[in-house]
Amino acid sequence: MQEDTVPKFVSFDPAFDEAIGPSASVRLLHRDPQGRPLFHEAGVHLATDHCVYLTSNRMPSKSYSQKINVVRIDLNTLDAKGIESALTVVDEADMPRSLAMPNGGTPYFDGKVLFCEQGRHGESAEGNGSVESALVSLSHKDMRTNVELDSFQGKPFSSLNDVVVHEQSGAVFFTDPDYGVEQNFKKDDKEYAPNGLYVWQPLTGKVELLDDRYCKPNGVTFVPDKTQPGKGTLITTETSQFRFQRDASAAMGSRFYEDREKGGACLFAYPIEPSSEGRGGLPQVGERRLFAKSRSGIPDGVHPDDLGNVWAGHGDGVHVYGSDGRLIGKVLLEKGVANLCWAGPGPEKGTFRLLLFAEEELYEATVAVNGRD
Repeated sequence: MQEDTVPKFVSFDPAFDEAIGPSASVRLLHRDPQGRPLFHEAGVHLATDHCVYLTSNRMPSKSYSQKINVVRIDLNTLDAKGIESALTVVDEADMPRSLAMPNGGTPYFDGKVLFCEQGRHGESAEGNGSVESALVSLSHKDMRTNVELDSFQGKPFSSLNDVVVHEQSGAVFFTDPDYGVEQNFKKDDKEYAPNGLYVWQPLTGKVELLDDRYCKPNGVTFVPDKTQPGKGTLITTETSQFRFQRDASAAMGSRFYEDREKGGACLFAYPIEPSSEGRGGLPQVGERRLFAKSRSGIPDGVHPDDLGNVWAGHGDGVHVYGSDGRLIGKVLLEKGVANLCWAGPGPEKGTFRLLLFAEEELYEATVAVNGRD
């Protein structure tokens, strides 16, 4: 690949070279012929069925002002027949009623997917009522859903964004920004739970607001410390540099703008200690520190690799940070990446597949390191 072409890998540190390996590659896997932004968020790899679930960006809808579809990629079919045969788009009109405007997601108990349902205010031609934002589990075998959590201290969530499970305790970390209000699919005359980072223990029902110092909390992931189960670092992203203004005359009811002076575009880190109660308890969360600042747009979805590096979607592709927050490399694309997903073994022994979500385009990278949600 020529130096002046994209996509490509750009290394700033030997640690990045180790992560991608000598035979790393990246290619455009699919471009939606209709120009739909099908490849946006979530990115949940279910290893037992070798498939990936992800969510689209907002699109116009016949029943509502806007919708978000769920996309499924069957990886066995991808390898045997190609992406066109492997790709299934589930239109929101054909989805369960209890999954409105889904965004981030993570593998959940019993082989399910836990989605962040952003919800919507009632506006359909059929007269359906409002759907509150909630953590919703999806059984991919029969597409049945269940609302797991939809409020904090009696107040509904605004538009839940991203979620990750702490394996040692079973606790769930999640973020809640008010993008739904700004993007005009949630009411602006209602009191919601605070924008912030939360933790919830499904086994006891306990919910805690960990940090409300965010304007637009977004991505969240857990980087394990191999020395002790449950110990590690929680990484989050702040994306308030990208804002929306409600405008009924604009496409889908809002206008995008950047707030470079007041808005944030950075990653934060929290030290995590294991739950002293084990399964069913809550992990101990330490003080927040600045982990890194974005050099291109906002950092969105974040995921660690098995070496402890943090991979994050950015305005020019994917940025990779060492465990100390240093930018060690990039997967450079011509456009931004909202999220990414490790998706099992790569084509060669000792390699791993990484899917990159770039709105109407889906990219596939092959690297030497595996990763996790």
